[in-house]
Amino acid sequence: MNTTTLERFVMKTMAIVAIFFGISVVLSGHIFTKNSSFKGTFELFPLWKDILFSILLLCSIVVVWWLSKQKSRAIRFIFWCIILFLVFGAIFFQPYKPVFDNFAVNIQAFHLVKDFPKCNWHQYFSIFPNNVPITNLLFWLDSPFRSIITVPEDLFFINACIGQGLVLFSIYQSVRLLDLIFDKTFGNVLLFFYILSPTYLIQFTQIAYSDTYSLPFLIASFRYIIQLLITAKDISFDSLTKPTVSWYYIICSGAFMSLALYLRPNSIIALIAIMILALILMAKNWRPLLLFLISLIFFSEAITFVSNKTLSQTHYEPNISKNNKMPIESWLLTAYYNNGRSGSEINQITDKYQEYDKRKSYIRSKLFAKLYSLGPIGIVNTWKTKCSVLFGIKSDFGMQYFNSFRDWDSYKLQMRYKNIYQFLTPKMIQISIVSVFTCICLLFFNAIIFLKHKGSAALFNQRKKITFVLSLGIFESLSLFYVCMWEVQEHYIYMMLPFLLIVGSILSTHLAQKIIYILKHQNLGKSKFKH
Repeated sequence: MNTTTLERFVMKTMAIVAIFFGISVVLSGHIFTKNSSFKGTFELFPLWKDILFSILLLCSIVVVWWLSKQKSRAIRFIFWCIILFLVFGAIFFQPYKPVFDNFAVNIQAFHLVKDFPKCNWHQYFSIFPNNVPITNLLFWLDSPFRSIITVPEDLFFINACIGQGLVLFSIYQSVRLLDLIFDKTFGNVLLFFYILSPTYLIQFTQIAYSDTYSLPFLIASFRYIIQLLITAKDISFDSLTKPTVSWYYIICSGAFMSLALYLRPNSIIALIAIMILALILMAKNWRPLLLFLISLIFFSEAITFVSNKTLSQTHYEPNISKNNKMPIESWLLTAYYNNGRSGSEINQITDKYQEYDKRKSYIRSKLFAKLYSLGPIGIVNTWKTKCSVLFGIKSDFGMQYFNSFRDWDSYKLQMRYKNIYQFLTPKMIQISIVSVFTCICLLFFNAIIFLKHKGSAALFNQRKKITFVLSLGIFESLSLFYVCMWEVQEHYIYMMLPFLLIVGSILSTHLAQKIIYILKHQNLGKSKFKH
């Protein structure tokens, strides 16, 4: 199989996945009657209203594109002002209290900061070591503020500020990428999509957790990988003896990716997608990828060294008992029980045996029995349901879980926060649903057009094609990981959302260009007819 044939096969496969996502989303709720989110917490639009608002959103993007052509800097300034208001306003108007594992992580970080060097780790982190890296990171970030941290709420506030700063960092990196590869009209459209994804803009006030904290670094690494790839023709091993901009791309791409992998090992899915697609698209120039991998290995080793040093100084004791470990089969079991949601039924299975080998054998037997009972059709239906949880029109983006607030001692403030929550949250959810729905629909229809033209359609030049395909590849690979291999929750979409918005911005801006072009030629034709 030559490179061209392999590339065509991969592109067609990605198009089929996009179509499956589109069908799953369209079938995720009622068409004419109102929908409700998980457990009926929020009332949401029927499908026909989502379609109507999606059309209005696309019309708005045409206007944004036209205005950006006239006053690009003014539009950029206005959009950034809105985003800054939403991002920082959320810290004060909706000061969420950490919940679930996130609460354990924040409390542990608080004790590490306050008690260092005479500190200890809670046993929870010995049993669940996957939450150690994010706790380490929070400890590193919060330590400079040790003198002003007296109670956990102080640390919650600082982490919310740092997190929201990282949100802005991720937005800047993704917008800058489109500015460089396409032009600033594409960047403005992406900013517009971010404004219309308000639940994403406030996520770090809710979930200071491993997936959310790894995401900004993954986006930053992706930007510099793209810049490294598009300058590939200028890179040779001889040129690297001189101080060039390529060194900057190599260092930044490796450093940021190592942080993303440290915080969230699942990020390796995105890394694998980048490597495979880049090798297919740039088979004749593999040097940039090799340099990126060398940089990644170096920074990963450095982070591991610093992390181990921190764990040693904070007296972390890993649980070496095999019986306290959870076999990988337990995650696969969760992926197909209860439509991919964890719950008491899963816990009863995974906790039935204390001995690791017996537990693993029992979980594996339950997994195979479940897959057999589902059959091929049931498995595909489970995938469809899990897609609906992530991208569907009944999603609440996890907002039902984030209804507890700080300032516990003030009843007046608590009531104010709850009133704001009850008023704003349903509206933020619905706006975000329309934004996601629009991007999925754009992807769906473009995939159909691509397949109809037998994979020969070419919208972009090489550098634009690399950016689009890699963005789509990261989005689909991460999504398929959660759909096929992992559990799903509504807020898991945040790990993929920026890449979906990048894809949606590229496709919608091209659509806006075509619409403006058609309108101009219609007016030109009318004026010629009159003369």
